[in-house]
Amino acid sequence: GLAAASGSPAIRLTQYRSLEEKGSITRDTRPEHADAEGAHSAPAAGGNTHDLTSVAAARLARLGAGESRFAWPAAAWLADRFDGESAALAIARLNRAGLLPTARDAASRDVRWRSPLRFEPARALLTRAVWESAPASRRLAALLALVRAQPPGTIDSLCALAGVSAADVARRYQALADTLTRRGAAALAARAPRGWRPADGFQRGVCLAHSVRMDRGYLSRQAADELAGLRARGATWVSLTPFGYLRAADDPQLVSSADAGPDEETDESIIVAAAHAHGLGMRVWLKPHLWTRGWVGELAFSPQGWDQFFEDYREFLRHWAILADRERIDGLFVGHELASSTRLHPARWRALIADVRRVYRGTLTYGANWDEAAHVVFWDALDVISVSLYSPLASTPTRELRTLQSGVRRALQSLKPISVRTGRPVLLSEVGFAPTASAAVQPWVEGQGDIDLETQRACYEALVEGIDRELWLAGVFWWKWFTARATGGERDGSFTPKGKPAEAVMTRALQAWEGRPVRAAQR
Repeated sequence: GLAAASGSPAIRLTQYRSLEEKGSITRDTRPEHADAEGAHSAPAAGGNTHDLTSVAAARLARLGAGESRFAWPAAAWLADRFDGESAALAIARLNRAGLLPTARDAASRDVRWRSPLRFEPARALLTRAVWESAPASRRLAALLALVRAQPPGTIDSLCALAGVSAADVARRYQALADTLTRRGAAALAARAPRGWRPADGFQRGVCLAHSVRMDRGYLSRQAADELAGLRARGATWVSLTPFGYLRAADDPQLVSSADAGPDEETDESIIVAAAHAHGLGMRVWLKPHLWTRGWVGELAFSPQGWDQFFEDYREFLRHWAILADRERIDGLFVGHELASSTRLHPARWRALIADVRRVYRGTLTYGANWDEAAHVVFWDALDVISVSLYSPLASTPTRELRTLQSGVRRALQSLKPISVRTGRPVLLSEVGFAPTASAAVQPWVEGQGDIDLETQRACYEALVEGIDRELWLAGVFWWKWFTARATGGERDGSFTPKGKPAEAVMTRALQAWEGRPVRAAQR
């Protein structure tokens, strides 16, 4: 029913070798898009196949599709593909986890940000339900009613516009969801992430930070080269960090970087970086962060504000949980240094964790700040305790090794009782020091004061000596290493050890920790 009009020119399809190449030419890093020039396709992120949803989108555009929230989902339905996997697999993942929107929700307009990984498959399913509920002679008209312009925001008004029964569409939607879930169940079971367990050994990790700009960020060739360099230095794990943004610490409205544009930490950039890491034999943590002016550990909302925050954060977290499961990412952080929220709302965090476990089948943790970890009461709901270890090592600036070693031992011994109490190992998910004279006093600060490479190196040496004593640690992730090639060096005042004396300390430690076991902490 979607044949081209007689005499119309063929659709032009341009295929690119990579998302970076596609983005550099079109400024669109999605695997597929369509524009006035035709269809554009790169291999589905992390893979080597093309979905060709763009061809269906270009054909719909020829038939009159416009700025409708159903235009791209309709193309995905026709291609039967979602970001490198079949519709059956995508629907099965959502439906089994209870995350597939109802037909009524799929019909609604977006008032706040909602994950496209939930709503695009749902709207594709609703489009198919409308098509199959219409008489054969009216199907094309019903489809075009959805995609020509933005349709109404209720299922009743939307179906009235399409000339079909809302009750019939809702029933068909549910029947299709159940059928596709059964069809995709076996493939879904075979694609579960391989979570980490203590028997897998010590995690030798580095936090890979996105350098803002497409040509040097997560999906770039530069990032792939930096990952290869980290693997050669002895790293076997890497963490990747997408973001959510709050305008202020008292403003609960959250905006995700998931679809923020080609220069940001988009879905496709995270997927490409994870695929490069997996291709090198490395394993991956997905560690979403929130960012605001000030520190996210001090969020302060009204009761209604906390309600809105957790509603938005749940959608944000669901998004990354779906992506992590689909891309078989090894571990997922449910949060990072959100100290005020964990202190005030532990029950809500338990509910979030349960929600994530319904869809994500890998290893789960929460990244507590060093002075927050002892107060987190939901460690039992997670697999690993994770801590950003920025504990002060001294009360006054120093690079004296014995003083620093004593500070490291105090910091680690403060974490050991948590491991004993919960029966879980502790992952140092962020450790690092900026090259300043005060690094041991305020390890969380960078960019203040003259560069002092030797103090940074001494703090690294002390940290490694302390870590070597404690086999109840699950691993260490050094903060941080940028994706861009031209970063670091002896004139750089950021946390990165690249090109500084601390890099040699990090490399020796990563290599020395090969084969290191992880054991339960003992009283």
